[in-house]
Amino acid sequence: MNILKLPKGILLKVIYPLHVLKLIRQLSAKEKAKQYVDKVLSVLKAFSIRYSQESGFSIGVDADITAAVGIADTGNFQNDLTELLIALGSIAQNQECGVALFIDEIQYLKDDEFEALIAAIHRVNQKALPLVIFAAGLPKIAKIAGDIKSYAERLFQFVSIGSLENAAGKLALEEPARRWKVSYSENALAMILDITECYPYFLQEYGKQVWAEVSEERLEIDQSMAEAAYPAFEKSLDESFFKVRHDRATPRELEFMIAMVKCEKLPCSTKAIAEQMQCLLSAVSPLRAQLIHKGFIYSANRGEVDFTVPQFDKFLKRIHGIS
Repeated sequence: MNILKLPKGILLKVIYPLHVLKLIRQLSAKEKAKQYVDKVLSVLKAFSIRYSQESGFSIGVDADITAAVGIADTGNFQNDLTELLIALGSIAQNQECGVALFIDEIQYLKDDEFEALIAAIHRVNQKALPLVIFAAGLPKIAKIAGDIKSYAERLFQFVSIGSLENAAGKLALEEPARRWKVSYSENALAMILDITECYPYFLQEYGKQVWAEVSEERLEIDQSMAEAAYPAFEKSLDESFFKVRHDRATPRELEFMIAMVKCEKLPCSTKAIAEQMQCLLSAVSPLRAQLIHKGFIYSANRGEVDFTVPQFDKFLKRIHGIS
């Protein structure tokens, strides 16, 4: 076994070699694909070795697989990533199946890495290879992709994912409970859906807290049980979900977000925020950019910003005593 090391901190470089290696092994089940598998592994090995550093994430590749020379080892990340995806797509095509890769928090990629990914996918599409990438990130990724490559809007589908519809929210609560012969009253459902705004994580957390109210004698979750669970629900969000975000902000960034809360409604304009902070618009623009980069806020409309997670404004009001 040769131990190959990859850089820390770059999700794209970490996720590909580790999971691609596993995927290649799964595709190699048929003997007729062995020659194709060896070729892809050689490309992967060359790619991994080229991006090794003294500290980083380690994976293993069989010692009897020779790294490809001149393929995925040029030192040009865009070229090498393209070769890797083409090799992976080719083996999938040979096996008459498809490959899907998933990347989370894609907004943290550097511009040159995002550009390399876009170019690689474009080449895969041109060759009509059965490989697709699903990436998740904050709303700003559509703008980032467009700024990096003008054709990105034709290459990707940008799908907004937010709160669930009421029917889906009800299903998320009722279906797991039904397996244990527990039901919800209509009033309890209406209350929970209203409080959570059908945001998936909030639904999950409220469902967890209200479950503590269930007993053998009370197998229907009614409004009184939902009300009893609310303090625990709010406390859990405040001490984990919201606090993690709050503690990452600098005092000046918090001042900006508190000014957002004090505006009459959200989204609010940067001009209104500057007025709340009693400073020039030019002075708050860098703070706005910092908060967008950190993922606290996003540009909802031209000149307007909003929080990236629901009810963060309510949390700020609670802990900072804003009426």
